[in-house]
Amino acid sequence: MPDDPLKAADAILRGEPRFVDLLRVRTDEGRIRLYAGGGGIGLDAQAARYASGTYRRFPGRSRYIASALRALVGFVPFEVRVDFPGTDLIPEEAKALVVAALKTPTYGAGLRLAPGATLEDGLVHVS
Repeated sequence: MPDDPLKAADAILRGEPRFVDLLRVRTDEGRIRLYAGGGGIGLDAQAARYASGTYRRFPGRSRYIASALRALVGFVPFEVRVDFPGTDLIPEEAKALVVAALKTPTYGAGLRLAPGATLEDGLVHVS
């Protein structure tokens, strides 16, 4: 999308609608979340807090990198289980710093966690 609000509005009004995949996630607390591009849990959430606070004046990717490094200090890996309902896939359990379910190639400030991901392929990339 263009940075200019008027050009962005024009692109939306003149654009062609299309169907994209939607992710439905149930959190540990039982809450349901919907994502079009993807979402994550863990270190990235803490980094996002720093990126929008302490490091908000850092330019571009340097803000996210500095925030991630700061968030890493004292961060304890957490237990995670990923289930794949309706499939024959075996649930995955591990300790993690970050878990992301993605429909787009990049995440955060352009980190390429799922280079083959697209919004319309019916697949989810878990990193």
